[in-house]
Amino acid sequence: MTVADALDLYGTERAPHTKAPERIGYAIAALLPILGILPVTSVTGAVCRRYGKARGVAPGTVRKELQNAAGSDRSLRPGRLSDRRSAAYPATAAAGP
Repeated sequence: MTVADALDLYGTERAPHTKAPERIGYAIAALLPILGILPVTSVTGAVCRRYGKARGVAPGTVRKELQNAAGSDRSLRPGRLSDRRSAAYPATAAAGP
């Protein structure tokens, strides 16, 4: 199963039942061009870091997008994905003074 397949399932089965489905849609739109063709099993911490560099946006934005992708893994029925791995998220920004 590719990342695109997993995100498609999440976008159709789970996102409509959340408080902000449009935010999930924005994240999916950002993830697909870069990660969509990859098999779910190939998404590692290194791949997530490369994704963040390729996006060129704030680490918090990347973290939210990747959390949405990880949410697709957790929210689908058991057995739908071939592998369940943890994503590596960018560090949370330190609080200012």
